[in-house]
Amino acid sequence: MAKRAVFTVTVDGGDVTANLSPYLLDLTVTLNDGDEGDTASLSLDDSGGQIAMPRVGKPIAIALGWSGVGQRVVFTGTVDETRSAGDRSGGRLLRVSAKGFDAGGKAKEAQRRHWDDATVRQILADAGAAAGITDVRIDPGLAGIRIAYWAMSDESFLHMGRRLARRIGGNFRVQGQQAVMARRSARYGHVVTARHGENLHGWDIAPILSRQIYGKVRARFYDRVAGKWDQVEVETGLSGKAVLTLSPPADSREDAQRQAEAQAEASKRAAGGGSVTVEGDPDAVPDCICALAGARPGIDGPYRVTGVTHSLSKGAGFVTTMELGHPDARQPDNS
Repeated sequence: MAKRAVFTVTVDGGDVTANLSPYLLDLTVTLNDGDEGDTASLSLDDSGGQIAMPRVGKPIAIALGWSGVGQRVVFTGTVDETRSAGDRSGGRLLRVSAKGFDAGGKAKEAQRRHWDDATVRQILADAGAAAGITDVRIDPGLAGIRIAYWAMSDESFLHMGRRLARRIGGNFRVQGQQAVMARRSARYGHVVTARHGENLHGWDIAPILSRQIYGKVRARFYDRVAGKWDQVEVETGLSGKAVLTLSPPADSREDAQRQAEAQAEASKRAAGGGSVTVEGDPDAVPDCICALAGARPGIDGPYRVTGVTHSLSKGAGFVTTMELGHPDARQPDNS
């Protein structure tokens, strides 16, 4: 017996799945590892104009799975837009789009403030409170990092969080009313297997992109004790001869080391990768590991997942596409 994909949609706390199911044409959820926010969209057959239009700003949650196996919530956010489209011959469609944060809320409001010798925890807590987000969760390995000076100059909480994440080697996301600063490449996620002949639908992978390869990352700083400029260099583990120099200079040797390590990891991810599509897997999330098997020698192996798209439609069924980073991007976790 063939598997049957199942879904659940709740809007403003109410389950609307039964109302939507007869009219759903396709559903897409896109999850990103930080710089881009999560999004979701639903296309509905609205030929009779019978579907109630969800109000912008209302909370929405989407769960996906398989009958007899169970479902998992893959998206939480708010309704961003409800759009009607149609023509004389093509009927009517209702398209509902959502974002992982409230696009009408204060998270996008510009702030102007600064911190002196503050921890990451304090910076995010202060800026989050001003943006109406008090549930701020930070990896313990990042929360205590001290930054000599940090400023927001007409910058939103969303943009500042992403900028801070790039500096300290994290991934920043706002999901509903919760902000999360996770440690990049930490072992939060499990391993998702993509195996040829079983659940693997297709792949498109370049294990090496030479234009993205840097052998080292260099960060400069001013040594106040010695009274001179100094620098640290971090090996990326790749074979490139070029050195990537960061700008502006770091605050201290410790800060320079941290920034160089964070950029070395980011550079390694960008040095290769691609995408794989598998039978729908709601457990696939950004920053987990995809273990590719049966594609071919030189391509099989572990990849860091940088983005996930879950797609459900009447024609194609339920599939999951994972965007991948360089196969050697999985770093030892010594924490």
